[in-house]
This record gives sequence, C-alpha cells and structure tokens, in this order.
Amino acid sequence: MSRTIQIALTIFWVLKFFHCKKYTTFDENKIARKTFSFHERANSLHQHEIIISIKQKNLTYLETYLKDVSNPDSINFRKWLTKEEIGQLISNPEATQAVTNYLAAEGVEMRWVSTHGEYLRASAPVHAWERILSTIFFRCEDRQFNNNIRHYYRAKEINVPISISNHVTAIFNTIQIPPEIYSSSYRSNSPMSKGKIPPFRSNMLVENGGMSSSSAANTVTVSFLNKLYSIPSNYGSPKITQSVVETADEYFSPKDLTQFQTKYNLPVQAAISKNNHNISDCSNVADSCGEGNLDIQYIMGIAQKTTSIYWYSPYQEEDPFLKWILDISDDPFPPLTNSISWGAVEQSISKSIMEAFNNAAMKLSNLGVTIVVSSGESASSFYCLCNQSSSSSDSPWSGTPWSGKGYFPSFPATSPYVTSVGATMGPEQGRPEVGCQSDAGGVITSGGGFSTYYPQPTWQKAAVDTYFSKLAASQIPSAGFNRKGRGIPDVSLIGVNYEFISAGALTYRFGTSCSAPVFAAMVSLLNSYLLTKNLPTVGFLNPMLYSNKSKSIFNDILVGNNKCCASTGSLSCCKSGFNAAVGWDPMTGWGSVNYTSFRSVFTSAVKLKGTSV
Repeated sequence: MSRTIQIALTIFWVLKFFHCKKYTTFDENKIARKTFSFHERANSLHQHEIIISIKQKNLTYLETYLKDVSNPDSINFRKWLTKEEIGQLISNPEATQAVTNYLAAEGVEMRWVSTHGEYLRASAPVHAWERILSTIFFRCEDRQFNNNIRHYYRAKEINVPISISNHVTAIFNTIQIPPEIYSSSYRSNSPMSKGKIPPFRSNMLVENGGMSSSSAANTVTVSFLNKLYSIPSNYGSPKITQSVVETADEYFSPKDLTQFQTKYNLPVQAAISKNNHNISDCSNVADSCGEGNLDIQYIMGIAQKTTSIYWYSPYQEEDPFLKWILDISDDPFPPLTNSISWGAVEQSISKSIMEAFNNAAMKLSNLGVTIVVSSGESASSFYCLCNQSSSSSDSPWSGTPWSGKGYFPSFPATSPYVTSVGATMGPEQGRPEVGCQSDAGGVITSGGGFSTYYPQPTWQKAAVDTYFSKLAASQIPSAGFNRKGRGIPDVSLIGVNYEFISAGALTYRFGTSCSAPVFAAMVSLLNSYLLTKNLPTVGFLNPMLYSNKSKSIFNDILVGNNKCCASTGSLSCCKSGFNAAVGWDPMTGWGSVNYTSFRSVFTSAVKLKGTSV
C-alpha cells in the first residue's frame, strides 16, 4: 500500500471516529480483481455522479404476486400488472423527498429521478461526497480491456447520514468495484468443418436420445435452426418488441445486418439503435462488432418483422447490467423480450448490485417482460479457475455454508428472474445433440452451476433434488458449489459454428451467445402468436418451464459435462463441474426446445374468457 493511501485512510478513520454516531456504514462483500487497482486520492474538484437506491415498498408482496401469476396452475396465470400498478405499490414518496431535500441542502445537483422515485442520480464534486458520506475517494484504474485503461473514482466504504440512511438501500458508484465482464462467444474466421472438429470421445457417443439433423451442413444458419427446432414460420409482428443488450464498446453494423438478411433471403429490416452504438463499417473495429452483429442478426433472423432494438449499455462509471436494467425499467414501453450475451463472475459482483438487479428483474417479470441470459462459455469454472476457492466465505451467502474450489457461475444468468440458456452441439454434423464441450470439439464449454448468492427458487427445487438423487458415484461433483443456490442453465440450444456477417465478411461464432438470442427470438415468435389469439405475453416463463405441463417441449440432452474450457488458448480441465443427465441438469438445463411444442404448450396453458385457441 502506498504512503499516500495510508495517510488518506488514517484521516478517514479519524473522521469516522468523531462522526460514528451520525452515520450508518455501508460496505460490500466481494472478491478482488487483479485488473482493478486503487491509486492516489481523487481530485477533490472532479464532478462525480452517484446513484441512490431508495427503499421501495411492497417488494415482498410483488414477489408473492409473481409466484401466483407465473404458476400455470393458478387461476391468475399471466395476469400481468401495468407499470402504473407496480408504481403505486413500490413508490415511497416520503423517502424520495427526504433524500432529495437532504442532497439539495448539501448543494448536490439532481440529474435524474426515476418515474416512481426509487432511484436518484445526483452529481457533486468529490470533496462534497467525501463530506456527505464521511469517506475518502481514490482514483482507480481498470485494465481488463487491455490497452484501454478506464478510470474510476471509488471509496473503501461509505457512511450514510442517519437522517437518510433508513430511506436508502444502496449508493452506487461509490464502493462497488466494476465487474470483469465477458461476452459468451468465441469467434472464428472460418467454419470448423468435420475434418477440423475432433471426433467425439467414446463416452460422447449415444445411440438413443437427443436430436440430430438430416440436413447437417457443419455450419448453423436460420434455415438450419428452423428445421432443427421445428420453427414453422419466422414471421413475428411489429407490435411485439425484442432487444439484444450489449456493452463494453460493442457495436453493430446496419450494413452487415442488411448483407446478412440479403444473403439468406430474409426480409430486409432495420434495427433500432438505442444509445446510437452502431457503425457503418466494422473493418476498423472488428473485435468490437462480432458479438453485436451476431446477436442482432440472429434474433431478427429467427423472429422476423418484429420490432428489434440494439440496446447499448455503456460500461463507464457504473455497472453496465445495473445501468441497463434501471434504464429499461424506466422506459414507458420496455421490450417484451430481452437477450443478454454478457456476464461476469458472480462472486465479483457487489451484493447491492445483485439485489438491485433482482428487484428490477422481478418488477419487469410482473409486467410480462422476459429476460434471457447466456449461461457463459467457460464451463462451471470461469476461465478454468480450477484451484481458486469458491467457498461460501467468498460470497455474500447467508445460508448453509460450503467449502471447496473451482466453481464460478456467471451473473446475471444466475438471477432467478431471468431464463438462462446453455449451448449444445452435434446436429450441425448430423450427430445426436449433446452438451457443448471444448474437449470434445465444441470450441467452448457451456456454462452451468449454482448461484453463490441467489437461493434456489421453489419452482426449481424438485428438479435439482431429482438430479442429485440419480447421479452415479462417478458423477458426483467435487465440493465447492452451493447446493442450495439457483441452478443454471434452464434450457439449451445449439451453440456452434453460427454463420453471420461482420465487417462485410462471412464469420463464425461459438458459444451461449449464439443460443441465447435464438431462444429469445423463439419467445418473440410465441408472443406474436399469442397476440393473434388475444392472449397475454409469455413474461416470466421459468415456473412454467419447470412444471409437468412442459415435459413435451424439450429434447433431453443426456451426454456432456462442463469440466473443461479452452478460453485461455489451450485446453484446461478441472475436477469441478457437472454432468448432463435425464431431466434437468446444471450442464444443459432441461435440454433444447422444440418450438412447435413450446408454442402449443404455452398457448393452451392459458385461455382467456371468450377466446378460442
């Protein structure tokens, strides 16, 4: 620790001693990041913006309501709320006004207040925040993006004045270290042909179970997906909205989108660029276009004529997942289906961010909005951190403790209010569908496992219990994961050799980033179909996916494990990880989805009075 930081911290503790009775201390439980470092004390005149989370009312009631309306056996199934109804329930005007008045008296500039007053953005010089929060801010550097060093202003802890602390649940852009994020895909400039993909090992061969395609062409296209997953029509509706969520300077090219649509004889349709992060020519930023182009091209390729949004969430001063979910929550017309192909090690995410994300996702679910997230591409151990501790002491878990190493699930895929999507392989070569493994020719290994923070939802408990009860002795996973945590993924789709256009050239992609937007597009197609029947949108679909009513939807994946990854450039395998099995498993979820059955089951599950289905 540098002498400058030591002196600053000494001053901080002296101040805290004299003011200890006037403040409530806020801190965070998180693991350190090697690419994030604290440096000298921040410039006192630097204008710094923070986000204040106001204590919301009736969140427990909203959670109970969602359990009811997402339960296919309930008479209230899919009776979603309106934004106005949710606002009346959760708004806390007294708290919002008290915090606003306090900040105004301190000379703080109010930049934004959310529609229902649950979040405030406020700006002031660093010295003002140091006085208000009885803390010291430091200049920090984030080097996760190689040569692109990002600068942040963060404190070790903050002390919220007691006069407003009862009204506040979190203050962001203060003590939260930004996550080390990644997209869940791997790029290749040429297709992985049969000659290049290693043959499956003996334990990867199956005679029965899984899907295969009689029209295998080594690569995956929209027409291939239609045949594989029984999608009879790709025509959606402009009245239905869908989005792909991007961050980390990721662009998409409208020119590449048009070329993709033209090449594969798809309707030419433009995407709406939220926050204007599109670029005509990706040639000079090829490494910052692949994910964005893949996501928008396939969500629009599968769900055609659907209003499609490229929603860019800047990765600047605040957490990109938090920024996105706050922005979409405040949008008067949020997209009905949203696909996220990005993630971060869950243990590196601040507890306050995970809580805020979950509360917002829960409220969106009550609106009938669906959030789809890729489960990650680095097996059960993020980038094969085989020997790093993943015990409960490394997370903010408050339940039964556990110990061990090598398990690092991906956030926000672990949120119980999103549908997590894994990856499979095999049908592109005319072989049975199995879990995608880097050590079996899949290039990436589909992510899966159990949350270290979010408890296991009631709708998932029976599936998880069944999985563990049927494991052979050789399949029992090593210690280090949270047996009581939310399990991922929920479903899977093929995630290898996707053809798309980037920088005007045919490119190929592997990963759960491929499968997530395709499943999201399936949900959009279903929403379009439900619209023609005057039925409510799919919304929060997890309880339905885990019910006995949905068994016919899935192509059960029986083979595969997520113990190996190749994301570091060479194959690496861990003892940690999970095997595919009959029914749900933490490698492929329930398996892949037959769209025709998906549509039939989710349509017949709810019938409005006077409506024929």
